[in-house]
Amino acid sequence: MSSHPDIHDFQSPFRLPTDEEVFITREAERLQKQEVKEKLKDMRIWDKQTACTKGQLKRPNETDFQVKPIEEIQYQQFVRPKERNLITAALEIVSQRSKLPQNQKTENIRDYVEQKKEIFRVEMKYRILKDEREKIRKRISNKESALKRSEEMLSNDYTRFTEHIDKNKRTKEEAINRANQETQAKKEKETEIKQLEQRKAGITAEISRNEELLESLKKHKEFLDRLTPPDYLNRQKSALQYKYQQLKNEWVQKQSLEDSYESLNDLEIDSRESASSISGKKPRNKSLTKSRNLEKKFDELVVRGIIDVYSEDDQKMYFTDPDQLSTILKELEDNNLFLIELIQEMDHTLEVAKSELDYFKVKNEKKIEETRREKDMLSKSLNLNREKLSMMTRRISSIENKKESNKSAQNLRDEIGKCYASMGFENDSGLQPIEMLKIIENKINSLLNDVKFLRYAMEEKINKLEQEKETERREFVREQAQLKKEKDDNIRIAKAQERANNPSIKKIGRSGMKKVLMQQKSVEKEVKSVQKSLEVQIREFIEETAN
Repeated sequence: MSSHPDIHDFQSPFRLPTDEEVFITREAERLQKQEVKEKLKDMRIWDKQTACTKGQLKRPNETDFQVKPIEEIQYQQFVRPKERNLITAALEIVSQRSKLPQNQKTENIRDYVEQKKEIFRVEMKYRILKDEREKIRKRISNKESALKRSEEMLSNDYTRFTEHIDKNKRTKEEAINRANQETQAKKEKETEIKQLEQRKAGITAEISRNEELLESLKKHKEFLDRLTPPDYLNRQKSALQYKYQQLKNEWVQKQSLEDSYESLNDLEIDSRESASSISGKKPRNKSLTKSRNLEKKFDELVVRGIIDVYSEDDQKMYFTDPDQLSTILKELEDNNLFLIELIQEMDHTLEVAKSELDYFKVKNEKKIEETRREKDMLSKSLNLNREKLSMMTRRISSIENKKESNKSAQNLRDEIGKCYASMGFENDSGLQPIEMLKIIENKINSLLNDVKFLRYAMEEKINKLEQEKETERREFVREQAQLKKEKDDNIRIAKAQERANNPSIKKIGRSGMKKVLMQQKSVEKEVKSVQKSLEVQIREFIEETAN
């Protein structure tokens, strides 16, 4: 490999060349051929190298023709068909000439030319054979050198391949050892993780239990805070704020003193500089900013829980004994029951009043419908009479304007008489048509007045009935409220007397909590919400009944 620098030392002989390398070699060969062609174009014919000009022409001797006979296989492999024909022709000529006598002379120039041709052919054959031999030798030497190089490359590849296999074996063993170590470490870690997860699950369960308990306690505390009087809460809040501010000021003073001891030299230098400077407000501003920063730091530490400000004694509850709550709850229960009874009675009275009002409305609606029907009938009859009157007036006007004959006037009188008779009057021949029309008009006006009167009269009746019913209802409600108030007062007095006669026996020790009370919490909350929403209405109702 070292004797041939053009061969890559570290590449396998089985590697195929890349596309770039193939294209580069092809392009280089094409450029070389193109350069050779361009040179041959510019050269003259005697400067060009041909097959004849490669070597000097010589007369061949007999020794030159003593050549080893070419075998048919070599003859077919290394000689082209055209050259093969020339060689066969030259060999035939040589064989013919060898048969001829040597002392025989040429008779003419043709024979001489033919001899020259034969000589030329023999020389050409010799030269061609020589060139072919050289080519074959070069090929053989190239093949031998290539075989040697390929053997060297194969041996090098074999050594590299064996080294690579050994290296792979070593790396494989190392990887297996590492994998075994990693699996062992992984198993150990998995066992540790399982143990930690179990501990984590237990801790999370404890945390969830504690959180649930804390939430229930917080709800209980909020409930108790709602029941506590606001004065106690305000006093406790002010006391806690005072304590917080006091501890804050003490901590700030302590920290400022520590900082002052640590930075004594810096303060001396700053004091010198401040003395030399004109303005004297800088140290005061620095101290203010430092105190503010310390206060902020104290607030942050309290929020994080690093500094404990409040103790259990500071956050005392108003309710310390369960008897306090039981008495308050009993009072609330009594008040709620009384209010619920009042609300139920009010709902009952309201439903009764609604039913009476609905009945009264239905009755009045029926009466109104009847009056409307009568009104429609009267209005229809009035419209008919008006139409008849308009017809009559038109006819009268036409009679007066056109001055018709006596026949038409008689017809008009007859029609007016018919209308007069249809209205319910006796047909008197002595009456004039104008008088009849006046009587009819008076009758229509009287009917219209009756209709108007009926309409107003019915409205007044309806209003009167509504007012009467409303007064009756109010009187009934007042009587009922008065009776209820008297009953409630009697019951209250009786209960007070019973309590006075039978004093309550106080239990000694802690009172036991019942599970049933926990289930009735939602019901109590609903009752309280009803009490809050209807409290104003109950007060108004009590005030009205008292008045």
